[in-house]
Amino acid sequence: MGKCLYIPPIRLGIAEPGQQIWVAKGTYHPVGNEYGHFEMKNGVAIYGGFAGNEEPEFDLSNRDFISNETILSGFPYNYHVFYHDNLQLDDALLDGFTITEGNADGNNSGAKGFDFYGGGMVNINSSPTLTNIIFSENRAYYGGGMYNDGSSNPTLINVTFNENYAKYFGGGMHNDDSSPTLTNVTFSGNRADYYGGGMYNVGSSNPKIVNSIFWGNTAGSDGVDYFNIPGCSSIISYSLIKGSGGSGVGWDDSLGIDGGGNIDADPLFIWQNGLRLHKGSPAIDAGTNATFDEDGVAYGVTTDFPCVLLVKLWAQRWTGMKQPVKLR
Repeated sequence: MGKCLYIPPIRLGIAEPGQQIWVAKGTYHPVGNEYGHFEMKNGVAIYGGFAGNEEPEFDLSNRDFISNETILSGFPYNYHVFYHDNLQLDDALLDGFTITEGNADGNNSGAKGFDFYGGGMVNINSSPTLTNIIFSENRAYYGGGMYNDGSSNPTLINVTFNENYAKYFGGGMHNDDSSPTLTNVTFSGNRADYYGGGMYNVGSSNPKIVNSIFWGNTAGSDGVDYFNIPGCSSIISYSLIKGSGGSGVGWDDSLGIDGGGNIDADPLFIWQNGLRLHKGSPAIDAGTNATFDEDGVAYGVTTDFPCVLLVKLWAQRWTGMKQPVKLR
């Protein structure tokens, strides 16, 4: 990367392709009315988790984004924390942030047309890379944490979806004709009033999921942790999914293709200073390191964080249960 800019995220637009943006710890809000939002940019890498006094030659591997939590919040009235409409973003990176309190409770008649989709992030024909991210306490009618549409195929590595809410489908994530790649991603404590408490897939959505956990999500109708509309076929491997039956003869084919190494057992989460695993968890050392090899999707991503989750996954902030707001 070229020159590093130490700026708040509300000024992301001044960055040029090839630059990094470093954001100091703290809480930041989009500017403007309810349509205000943050926006990633092609060729720009955005990093959170800095104390604020680092020098330009600072080694990113020494960053402590758990202690230096950098929060991007939609509170009190922003429909989305991030909104990406036809930006592609194949060469855009977001790393080391908590995305919270987006509230997509609009009526879909506004200028953007997606007022009740994706409280945390909306991707429309946009496929960014997200690493070391928490989506927490975001709300929407569809895709409380993230909504992907229009052939959006984001890459998520070391990401947690917790306590997000959808009035209809996809408490954690809703995919419509989109196929994200997930490595070391945890969905827990998310809720949908109808289908897909953790994830909901429709259209020709075929996510690829490795080293991930779906456990402890809820839905009013079906697909408590994971739900596919017919025509969707996820590829799932080395992951822990409640009710999946695990790899082999007991596998639930409605989830998608069994890529092997999957298990169906209580991960033994510990809710203390983040979402962690008990030392006796069946998820520990149950993943594959292939995705971190030189030709793997997660090559070069730092994974040595306090929470060991399948391969390794960073710890998540725990703020306690909150009742979702009433959507209009």
